Amino acid sequence: MMFKLPEEITKNLKDYSNPDENLFAVYKYVNEHITNDDDLEQLYLAIIEFKPNAQIVGQYAWELFEKSRIEVAVSLIKNKEKYSGDDHAWKCFKSSERDILPISFTNPFKVYEAKDAANLNVTINIHGSMHQVFECIKEENVDIDAIDDHYQNTFDFTYKIDDDNFIKVVVDGETIFEGNISKLKINSSNTEQGYDLSLPKRKYISPKLEKIKQIKSFCEFDADEVWVSKENHLLVIPQGRLEGDRGLELAPNFNNRYSMINYGKYNLEATVKVKSFAISDLFFQIDPCMCDLISEPSDGPFYNFSKIFHYEEGELELEIKDNSLKDTEFEKGWLYDL
Repeated sequence: MMFKLPEEITKNLKDYSNPDENLFAVYKYVNEHITNDDDLEQLYLAIIEFKPNAQIVGQYAWELFEKSRIEVAVSLIKNKEKYSGDDHAWKCFKSSERDILPISFTNPFKVYEAKDAANLNVTINIHGSMHQVFECIKEENVDIDAIDDHYQNTFDFTYKIDDDNFIKVVVDGETIFEGNISKLKINSSNTEQGYDLSLPKRKYISPKLEKIKQIKSFCEFDADEVWVSKENHLLVIPQGRLEGDRGLELAPNFNNRYSMINYGKYNLEATVKVKSFAISDLFFQIDPCMCDLISEPSDGPFYNFSKIFHYEEGELELEIKDNSLKDTEFEKGWLYDL
């Protein structure tokens, strides 16, 4: 049964040609008479049917979208050939259109499901020339060159994995993704930051951000800082490893801290057992200070990430299966200090 417009709303829509007058009258009516979202939706649809002005449609599509009536909002925006209005009305409509229909929110990665009670065996292999950064501790008055075994002084380490490194993802013996890291489309030129995201994209990634914040090291992460791939919506967390870490308790002074930077060919591997898997189950972490510690040629290769996480299983530890070192350098301080 079609919603019957209240007489006072019908009269206003007929008597006033200015959509701002119409919107204000409806706003007052809603505050006085509408108590649930179902009635609100029916009211808005009836108004649009009666007066299909582009400004009115844009406003109500946006309000319905905000109330998670997404399918209705999208349908209203897509039927724009049915609406009319002056330049201002269409400007208002297009503003809502940009926010409601910016991207398709389908998962571009195939989902693999385990059979019966078994788990899927997922293996991620990364290999190529890369840097491994060791954060080391020493006595303040000890010179770095006087230290014989730096590995004994290591507190922590991480990797600088670049876009020309090769990644291969295998699920139960089947290769489901392979190619250069650049194929993931997660470097700075292929991503947008959280504070620049449209509302629809924010809503889309919100459940993932909530899971990320359940991981202890990211519990205080600012969602506005997340990087989101423009192509496949993979997430990158730009946060240094040592935020809130006990490393600063062990080496409270700058002169206690130094970095050992190894460069060479590495073959890294991470494994995880899960009931279902897709590449979109992964997110990545970069250290924002990495490129201050290790300079990059103007033509690349470019830093893409240091660590891989699974939304449910947490960090996937990258184990060295093989490596061949070419060079080692030392720097005062840690990534934290840059």
